[in-house]
Amino acid sequence: MSDDVWQALRTHSYDKALSCTVRTAHLDAGGTTLGHLSAPYVIDTGILPVSAEGSIVYFTSSTGTLNGISVGTENAPPTAVSSYGVLRGDVLKQRSGKANCVGCHTETPDDNFVLVSSKFEGAGTTDGDWYGSSVARINANDGSSFGATPSSFAISPLAQVEMGRGVGGTASSKSLWDGSRKLVVGWFGEKQNTGFSSTRRLKTVDLLSGTATEIPTIGSTAGVLPAWSADGKTIYYTTTKYAFDARVGGGPDDPADIMAVPFNVAGGTANGLPVPVNGASDPQAQEFYPAVSPDSEWLGFNRIAYTGSVAPDVGANPINPESNIAVIPAAGGARHDLVANDAMQCPTDVSTSVRQGNRWPKWAPTPKVADGAKYYFVVFSSQRRVGVAQLYVAPIMVSNGVVTSYGALYLRSQDPSTSNHTPVWSSAKVESNPNVLVQ
Repeated sequence: MSDDVWQALRTHSYDKALSCTVRTAHLDAGGTTLGHLSAPYVIDTGILPVSAEGSIVYFTSSTGTLNGISVGTENAPPTAVSSYGVLRGDVLKQRSGKANCVGCHTETPDDNFVLVSSKFEGAGTTDGDWYGSSVARINANDGSSFGATPSSFAISPLAQVEMGRGVGGTASSKSLWDGSRKLVVGWFGEKQNTGFSSTRRLKTVDLLSGTATEIPTIGSTAGVLPAWSADGKTIYYTTTKYAFDARVGGGPDDPADIMAVPFNVAGGTANGLPVPVNGASDPQAQEFYPAVSPDSEWLGFNRIAYTGSVAPDVGANPINPESNIAVIPAAGGARHDLVANDAMQCPTDVSTSVRQGNRWPKWAPTPKVADGAKYYFVVFSSQRRVGVAQLYVAPIMVSNGVVTSYGALYLRSQDPSTSNHTPVWSSAKVESNPNVLVQ
């Protein structure tokens, strides 16, 4: 429908029960008469009283770039794809040589930048598959180059060394990103192993001073894929026996659970030992890829049923088809499996109707309140469209402590032919990088 009709419908009927009737037919050879009219298909639906805002930056594996889209734009592909190439691996300013994979990235409190772990394949290195972490610009509003480090503060040489030891997934916290310190947490290793490793440990790094502080993990398992609450009080991570480059292991006899470490915001160190998160540490499941809501109240994560000796590899490529997305209170509690996990009702490939590989949930930057309820939006990647990973948005409503989720909304402003992964959602204004423009 046209935008003016949509705006009128959105403002007038958001609190009304709606239904949409769809029928199909064929035109005859002359293009004048309809035939083969189908029975009506009725979709009961409605309009939320709030809107999602901001931009989503995601990794496109087929091009090796980070791309971006503005939420709510309506430029339906394939003739007018509105996703923009915002970062290419070999333009990162903190790295020498070429980084051909910039897949693992997370938002920072400064919307102009992302934390990115890039695959280093520079000249002179003996670690061909080494992933190091950087802070990289995703727009050029002030004339800066794409991929440049922040000009508003200097990342110390010591911090660059520490960040160069990362092997994936760095996170930051809004409350710990200010004028006197800019803390990040990541999983680091001195050397990239050729196989799976249990040596990954969590550290916080102050980008200004370079001070690195180890965060305690439990036993001999690796601590990987951290997420940090906006209030800075809790670091979540996946505990797993094995990790490989920037991915979780999760092979046989490796349950993979989510742990929480209390953090002393004032002191800048851990404030206790990790504890399993109730609802995300089920011995009969693998839980991984934690993501904290912007108000620090909810935790989203991936979940796969676990049966011991035949556990699937959670970080495998291609994507594990059994993966689904759940949310729980950030302090732990009852699990809610998103309705958006459900398969397409009219799949073009029958195999994707059951096996679709939903993963990498990330929250919209600002929850909205309307009619006494709080609304959240989660973006995730799924292979439900003929096995090609694409991005979807799932609305979530919380009212009087009760969680209600809704079906998946397909983001039409993305290239339907590319595999799109690891989205992050921020208030950033996504710009086009003319060197890697997708449009």
